[in-house]
Amino acid sequence: LASIDAKIIGIKHQLRALCTDHWFGGSLTEQSKATGRRVPLAIESCVRALGQIGLTEEGIFRVPGETEAVNELKGCFERAEDPLADADPSDLNARVHTIASCLKLFLRQLEDPLLTYELYGLFVAIGADKHSDEAAKVQSFSTCMLHVACATRRYGAHSAP
Repeated sequence: LASIDAKIIGIKHQLRALCTDHWFGGSLTEQSKATGRRVPLAIESCVRALGQIGLTEEGIFRVPGETEAVNELKGCFERAEDPLADADPSDLNARVHTIASCLKLFLRQLEDPLLTYELYGLFVAIGADKHSDEAAKVQSFSTCMLHVACATRRYGAHSAP
């Protein structure tokens, strides 16, 4: 009976993925369950493309890409297409701000941010601590981030098929 329940849950996740035509604004957990990917396609593709062109462009995440081009790229990712996979490096270089803007949009629209709401109060408390010097605050923040990284690794290890 438990295996039937597990299969039903799996089918529900697959149906939800088929009925949902957007990943921007969604949950990383739901995306992982529905697609079997540890890292969403939009993140993987944009990071790969930005890495290929060397991150030498000044203001890469500050200068916005053209809205229409960002929305076109977003639409491709929502259809599970990877328009950057076989792109020529010169094309990627010309679109660097569009790619960076699309990545920022994906991360900004996540249902639950990467630095989750659960940790927000802790981060604020570390920053507001008037009894600790900057080095102690950095150490506290680093410890929190280490816990986030460990939890992310555990999540990734259990989320892929």
